[in-house]
Amino acid sequence: MKRLSFLLALLLAFPALAQYAPSPRDPQAPVELPHYKGNYADFKVMHFICKSDERSDYITSGVCTVAKNEAHSGAMDVGLRFDEDITREDDDGFILMVRMTSSGRVPRAVSVQVEASRYYNEAVDKAEDPDSPAGFPRRGKLVFFEDTITGVGAGDSLENGIRAGMRHVMHKLFSEIARDREGMH
Repeated sequence: MKRLSFLLALLLAFPALAQYAPSPRDPQAPVELPHYKGNYADFKVMHFICKSDERSDYITSGVCTVAKNEAHSGAMDVGLRFDEDITREDDDGFILMVRMTSSGRVPRAVSVQVEASRYYNEAVDKAEDPDSPAGFPRRGKLVFFEDTITGVGAGDSLENGIRAGMRHVMHKLFSEIARDREGMH
């Protein structure tokens, strides 16, 4: 027991010893992807999708309308084409997904996830040796931006709070996009 206490005290005294530091040769380690890291300057189109687990609900409709309007005007401001009729992802675009879930009736809890992402079929870390596992092509969704808005309540007070949160999150997202796109000029 004394030995366990000593090890715990040692880890608390030196927190750097307790942190996991993966080997750069570990295929499961985080990989720096310079070309695919989410620089919005590489894209010309923002594809917009708004989904909810509730259909034809006034809060869902209101939040999707705010999200769509904010995304459309934000995309135009930063020089991106806005597309909400997506059939598949293209080479020039990324997806802005707004996903809502809710539970209960009164009071009701609503969670809105806002995510800008891109699916890569064969992303390659150009900084790695092509013969190392970290240099092999990988596929998967790369999330550039993610934020969540939550609220509990009823009626207009719930909807107004979620709408205000949506405007704030969209402002943060488009500030990031503008920063990346200004750097390309």
